[in-house]
Amino acid sequence: YSTADVTAPTVSYVYTNTNKKQVKIVFSEAVYDVDGTALDTGDITFNDGGAATGTAFTSVIHTAGSTDFYAYFVSTFASTADTLEFVDAQIVDATGNAIGTAQADIALNAASLVLDDNQNAPSISSVQANKGNTLMLATLNEPVFTSSDGTGAVVLADLTYTDTTETLATVTVSHTAANPWVLLTRS
Repeated sequence: YSTADVTAPTVSYVYTNTNKKQVKIVFSEAVYDVDGTALDTGDITFNDGGAATGTAFTSVIHTAGSTDFYAYFVSTFASTADTLEFVDAQIVDATGNAIGTAQADIALNAASLVLDDNQNAPSISSVQANKGNTLMLATLNEPVFTSSDGTGAVVLADLTYTDTTETLATVTVSHTAANPWVLLTRS
């Protein structure tokens, strides 16, 4: 027999960077929006502590069933009262246990935040190629952007590419900002 999962997900870690324009939340288990989809700005909200700093999300990134949630901000969150707040019953685990009100809001300037300035830079997890190597799909370990503010698709200038086997005239890059996949086409 098996025991039903009745444990709600919690926040395990919260990371930020020096410029305080990015936050990564790591949950204790895989999470979903209550609809079974990826988390979005309707599930976690920013509270500027009443200071009206103009800070807002530029984007949020989460894959349904993942433990990692990324938030990118328009400007630096600065007030000691700035928080990320969980919308009641919107974030659930695979069996429907909601994160609930027991999970405290995240104080963005708290000493408990882990500073993570490129200590965990994106890395290539795998590369797949077609026969002839004219198409190569690089899968990275996290969502990527061309800009540190969480915007822009990766372009060829962002990559170091060396062809040691043959010379092809053109290499192009196809990427959508916030995706962990980059497609290189050689012709």
